[in-house]
Amino acid sequence: MNRTPMKRRYTATGPAADVIEAVYERAQHSCELCTAAVGPQRGMDHHLHHRRPRRAGGSKRPDTNLPSNLLLLCPTCHEVVESRRLAGYENGWILRSEAKPAEVPVTIWKGTRQVYLTDDGRYRWLA
Repeated sequence: MNRTPMKRRYTATGPAADVIEAVYERAQHSCELCTAAVGPQRGMDHHLHHRRPRRAGGSKRPDTNLPSNLLLLCPTCHEVVESRRLAGYENGWILRSEAKPAEVPVTIWKGTRQVYLTDDGRYRWLA
């Protein structure tokens, strides 16, 4: 009996390249929380944070990888968002599973602005 290990097929579950670029442009290549310029290496110098988590294995919901669900964060701010869950929910940095990201405002820029993040990669200012 041949017991050759099965190779797992990689399935990309992250945002598409054009979505990533839209988030970078929206944030002007700076952390959307503290406004510090971020370096070029994703995963080291900066992170794309999913406001509504993807959960293990990704998500089939169509808005999971849209700009409205993504924040460009420096590693320090990403750690703060992930470790201070209550503040994360209060500021729209973390969303509950039933939330629609484009409909929940988020606090950005050192707490000076609250905005909606649009599906096309822009800010929509609160009135």
